[in-house]
Amino acid sequence: MPEPWGSIPFQSMFDEYDYGSLSAIWTAFNDLNSYSTQQPSFTCATGNCTWPPHASLAVCSACNDISSNLKKSTGYAHPTDKVLLTVPWSITYAVYKDDDRRAYTKFQLPTMNLNISNFDSDFGQQVEFTAQVTTQPGSTLSFQDSKTLIASFAMMKRDTTKTGNKTVGGATALECALSFCTNIYRSTVTKGILKEDLIGSYTIRNLNSFLSSPVGEVIEDEKVKVYNEMTNYTLYYSVGFERTDLQLTIPPDDDIVALIGNNSLRFNISQAAATTLPGAFVRKFARRSGDLASKQLIYPTFETLEPEQPSVITTLGKSQNLTATFEMAALGLTKWMRDVSLLTDPHVGTTKESVVHIRVRWGFMSLPYGALLVGCLFCLFSILETRRLRLPAWKGSSLAGLAHGLDTETREQLRGAEDISMHARYVKIKMANSTSGPELVSSSNPIRTQTQLTPSTPER
Repeated sequence: MPEPWGSIPFQSMFDEYDYGSLSAIWTAFNDLNSYSTQQPSFTCATGNCTWPPHASLAVCSACNDISSNLKKSTGYAHPTDKVLLTVPWSITYAVYKDDDRRAYTKFQLPTMNLNISNFDSDFGQQVEFTAQVTTQPGSTLSFQDSKTLIASFAMMKRDTTKTGNKTVGGATALECALSFCTNIYRSTVTKGILKEDLIGSYTIRNLNSFLSSPVGEVIEDEKVKVYNEMTNYTLYYSVGFERTDLQLTIPPDDDIVALIGNNSLRFNISQAAATTLPGAFVRKFARRSGDLASKQLIYPTFETLEPEQPSVITTLGKSQNLTATFEMAALGLTKWMRDVSLLTDPHVGTTKESVVHIRVRWGFMSLPYGALLVGCLFCLFSILETRRLRLPAWKGSSLAGLAHGLDTETREQLRGAEDISMHARYVKIKMANSTSGPELVSSSNPIRTQTQLTPSTPER
């Protein structure tokens, strides 16, 4: 520490990793991930719910092209040269002469300890991809101003375009970072499917947080603030001191505050979470152990030569879209954070339930209901009249009425008629009372038949 601040007492920090965070890191870089599998857990009994806009702790990703910082060099190197080649030829039974030198092309980022150097003739181990991870903003090229950095990956990829048996392609470099942030979501569930819109994102660190904790040896806040600034606000160190929570904020004068209210502007991250998550990347996930910790990761892995490499290099080396890979990783870590929050501080929304309301417009229903009522009354009076007259009710067919309802004289006329259709046309039937009740009888009008007249010639 510069004058007049003096020194800060440090102690070894024991990282007690949470299995949930470690699992989230490994799951986040899974090749089978998709946006649907990284959605947070929710409870919606009806399958249709809405939540007002709400803020949540999250992990955000960002990627920047740093290819302009690449340095290219060419020359001749011996196959076993460990300085000029990324992966020297080291098979024990191979014997090379001292003057056996071959042309090579090397791309490197000197400040990042990152390089790819291959022979132009594709001789030996051909490196396609290299990566290096850091948790210190000052060790990055494009994230030096980040105050909530979890881990930054510097990556270099060689273009394998060939002309004949010679590789002529260049190289590209990309730097991707994962950081703590605060996201504002608008969430809805429709037919059991969650849809979320990101309407705001902030990475604002409260500089009055993550200072000396009252537990243990207390260090002046101003001294810790100077130390934080000197170390580029790095969150992880293998040695340190007890700190207060890291706090992220949302600016109170932002328009988004009108949607979420003033009660959701500050979010605390414990020292354990703020330090072990970056520590898991450099100690458990993306670096080799021991003396190889600062050495770059190489793809293909060349297992016979580099057995200590973590498996994340395979995921990065095979990725066709590194930006999308880190977006998915950020979603995976965010899902873990929000699922933990669901257990302790769930965000309550509104349930939607479909209810059927029926409105009857009686004006339109009066005519059919009136006709139905008249028909029912007619049937009722017909039944009562039949009972009053003590008549048998012929329910099945009108055939019985035709066969037995006519009087005897009319039935005899129908039986004797040669042309039944012609006869029926001129027969008139009426209802008359008889000793046995109402009866169908022939009217008093005579039955008229047509008579064919044949003209004759008078005799003279």
